Amino acid sequence: MRIVVSAAACLIVLLTAGCGGNSDGAIRSAIESSKVTYFAYASPTWWGRPVTVKISTLTAGKETAEAAVDVYAGTDDVAHERVFLVRHDTGWEVSSFDRGDNTASVLLISGPENVRSPNAAERAELTSTTLNYLAIPASCVRLTIQISKLNSAYAAVSERFVGPNAASCSSNGVSIFWKVHGHWRLLGSSSEAFDCRTTPTGVVRSLLGNCAVYGSNELG
Repeated sequence: MRIVVSAAACLIVLLTAGCGGNSDGAIRSAIESSKVTYFAYASPTWWGRPVTVKISTLTAGKETAEAAVDVYAGTDDVAHERVFLVRHDTGWEVSSFDRGDNTASVLLISGPENVRSPNAAERAELTSTTLNYLAIPASCVRLTIQISKLNSAYAAVSERFVGPNAASCSSNGVSIFWKVHGHWRLLGSSSEAFDCRTTPTGVVRSLLGNCAVYGSNELG
C-alpha cells in the first residue's frame, strides 16, 4: 500500500515540479547561490548604483542546463552571461559560464567613477612612487592621479607619453596604489581591466569605471 501511495505522490510532483528530475526551482537556486555568477555581485557597491540581476532564459535537460543571466540598471541591460550547469547526485551545480561573447570565465562590472583629485602631498608621493616602481623617466610621461572617494586609501595613476622620447618609454597604462602604514604601495599595473577583487568591494570600479572578475577555479 505504501508503494502505491508513494508512486501516486511522485506522479503528482512530476506533473508540477519534476519528481526527482529537472526542477526549475533547483536550477535557479544553484545559479542564484553560486559564487561565480552575477548574483554574487549584485550589491550596488560593486556597480556604483542599484542593479537587478535576473535569470532571463532557462533550458534544462536531464543532466545539463543552460541559462542566461542579465544585470539591469533601471531599464538598461548593463551585463550578460551564459551559465552552464550539470546535475550531480547532490543536485545542480554551475560548471562554467561566459559573458556572451565566448570569453569564458570573465564577468565584467561597470559603473560611474567616484574619484577626487589628490592633494599636494598625495600627488607628490604618488608621482615619485610611480616613477620609481615603473622606472619611467619623468621627461617623457604625464601622470593623471585619482583618489577613490569610496576608499581614500586607494589611487589610480595613468600614464600619457609625451616628447621626442615617448616611443622609448614603456608602461602598462594604469596602476593602482594602496596606502598602507602611511605610504603608497603598488598593487598592480595593467592595460586591461583590473580584477574587481584587487581592492575592497567597488573600489576598482570607483577608480576606473570598470573591472572584471576572472577565473573559473572557484566554480560552485
